[in-house]
Amino acid sequence: MSINPNEDTEFNDALRKHGILPPRPKTPPSPSPPPSLSLEDRLDELDDVELLELEEEAKDDETEQRIRAYHEQRLEAQRKEVLRARFGRVYPIGRDDYTREVTEASKINEAGDDEERGTGVVCFLYKDGIPRSDRAFRHVRTLAQKYPRTKFLSIVELEAMLIMSGAVDPPEKPPPGTRRADDESEDEDENISSGLRPTLASSNARTQKNIRSSKDDYDSDFEFDI
Repeated sequence: MSINPNEDTEFNDALRKHGILPPRPKTPPSPSPPPSLSLEDRLDELDDVELLELEEEAKDDETEQRIRAYHEQRLEAQRKEVLRARFGRVYPIGRDDYTREVTEASKINEAGDDEERGTGVVCFLYKDGIPRSDRAFRHVRTLAQKYPRTKFLSIVELEAMLIMSGAVDPPEKPPPGTRRADDESEDEDENISSGLRPTLASSNARTQKNIRSSKDDYDSDFEFDI
């Protein structure tokens, strides 16, 4: 007579009691039901139109106020995100732009940034005509669209290496009024040069005329002596 030790019978219980059969494994407890989602968790899965519909269908004033407050909080976060998304593409720069677009731009804080963390700047060094560089450039453009709060820049590899190694200094901003003074001095030089040109030209003309006249007189005297 074969005995199935897994059967739940009185005979098997008696055998287990005397240690003939091993004790039955304990039945695992039934899992507790998952906790119900809070109202805010359920609202996270809804878009703006669904939030408005749910707000109108609220059964009591308290639920309606909670939905409205959540919706306003989401709209405010979206407005801030739009203000912070200032870039969204790759901006090409040259040596003249390096100080302004990299050094100074990284110190500009985002709107509403109380911690004053500045702006993240990514400078991509590329070289035209290199397949790997072109392929990497496409990935950089994708990242720039994905992270519009970060400023992505592109600069030719050799020029960037010269700047960062200190071999070439990026141009500094001229102090206020310097450019205007330079322009005025250049205009003054041009005026002086323009005034000198006709004078020199007329002097040359007179000189040539006098030389030719003297020669003509000399020739005429020579012919007369003959």
